[in-house]
Amino acid sequence: MKQVISVVFGSCVLCACQTGEPSSNITPGVPQEVTETQRKSVEKSVAQNLKDPYSAKFGPMQATVDLTTSVTTVCGYVNAKNSYGGYVGMKPYIGVLVSSGESTEFVVANIASSATEIRAIKTVCARSGITSI
Repeated sequence: MKQVISVVFGSCVLCACQTGEPSSNITPGVPQEVTETQRKSVEKSVAQNLKDPYSAKFGPMQATVDLTTSVTTVCGYVNAKNSYGGYVGMKPYIGVLVSSGESTEFVVANIASSATEIRAIKTVCARSGITSI
């Protein structure tokens, strides 16, 4: 399931790099409040994808839910140390929340590591209805 979601969002991020007409396969979602449980799941998953997970400092985080697919997209910012031990600055990330019963898991699609990825993530977040990231 994680691989499927990663491939889908990876494709969306790559599509966001193209110029011209916006992609019609991304439907703006309805803003959704991020619960404390969801926030913890997002922070845990994002941190696991960093060089130094314990150094993660999280910034703003927003979510939308697509009413046609029930997919909850989360976009936010994280700052963490690189392999040299220095903080790299706030970088955007994107992913989806997957719920099954009582548990909620966040699947990271991408954490930006370049200017191109930053633009792509911001574009996909905006097309998903998250405009202040």
